[in-house]
Amino acid sequence: MFKLVQMSFCTLAVLLFSLVVSALAQTPLAPTTRPSSVYGFTSNVPQGIGVAFVNLDSDPRPEMVLMDYEPSRVTQDSWTKVFRYKVGWNVSTSGVAASWGSMITVPGIDLEAQGAGIAFVNLDSDPRPDMILMAYIDVSGTKYFRYKIGWNVSTSGVASTWSPVYQVAAVSAEAQGAGVAFVNLDGDPRPEMVLMAYNDVSGTKVFRYKIGWNVGTNGAAASWGSTIQVPGVGAGAYGAGIAFVNLDANPRPEIILMAYDNSTGSKNLRYKIGWNAGTNGAATGWSPVYQVAGISPEFRTEGAAMAFVNLDSDPRQEMVMTAYERQYQEGFQGFPFFDFIIGRNINTGGIAASWDTLR
Repeated sequence: MFKLVQMSFCTLAVLLFSLVVSALAQTPLAPTTRPSSVYGFTSNVPQGIGVAFVNLDSDPRPEMVLMDYEPSRVTQDSWTKVFRYKVGWNVSTSGVAASWGSMITVPGIDLEAQGAGIAFVNLDSDPRPDMILMAYIDVSGTKYFRYKIGWNVSTSGVASTWSPVYQVAAVSAEAQGAGVAFVNLDGDPRPEMVLMAYNDVSGTKVFRYKIGWNVGTNGAAASWGSTIQVPGVGAGAYGAGIAFVNLDANPRPEIILMAYDNSTGSKNLRYKIGWNAGTNGAATGWSPVYQVAGISPEFRTEGAAMAFVNLDSDPRQEMVMTAYERQYQEGFQGFPFFDFIIGRNINTGGIAASWDTLR
């Protein structure tokens, strides 16, 4: 009898320990340990993340919107994919939001992804901004960009309605990140949508992007250009991003391509600049690769993204790069969080005056 009780007690102890470990794995670290981090949405591993800035309320300070594309359990045995995002309100000159809104979930593309992105643009006659959510997906070995549009995002950060899913053929190659950006490249006032994937081609990394010309009020491009390929910045990556910004005296915009590289055994954020993109979307020349030390090398990185914004009184823009990190302790995973690194006042050569790490 004593042996039976002893065995039951041991079994119960093991069970309780497992439950405690499971609970801890879902519990974020104490906020005081990482005051500038933003905790992730769920404990699931994302298949792409994004960051964008937009003004949603009457305060002139910009909002930061963080997004991930991740699995979501439907039943015990079935999963779907969703976009999740949250809004950081009125980001200060130091890059920290005054407050963060609740997580908002949007039905996804319901397929595995190898990268995702978010962007804001005004496509219709309503002055409220429209939100574009994109994922780079695999359909039976064929790759596509798929995106959907959240129309007229309110002051609370919620779209009034959502478009159907649009699909754009991509290059059939594995990716380690993707991004979406809007820019005006030609004489037509309608904006261009640029979709990018960081592809693996026979073991070599390349950025590949294609341009959707003159995106209409329904969110569809009038036409799509050919794929443009740019050499990558390393042999491996945790994520990638694309942005357009004007850095020099030439009125043509620059293309910024970024990847969070892990090819040398250490983590480095690397980016390159395509100068003065022409009306065909190709840069006239490319900068060398610039490298910035990784944000939290001691943690596991599960995604990376980039955006530009002006945070201070200097007219030069800031480059904001974010990484989706996760801490592992004693054989179980901790809750994920976003860390940031901000390049201040990017000059005409594409170099930041200084770099601030927020974590």
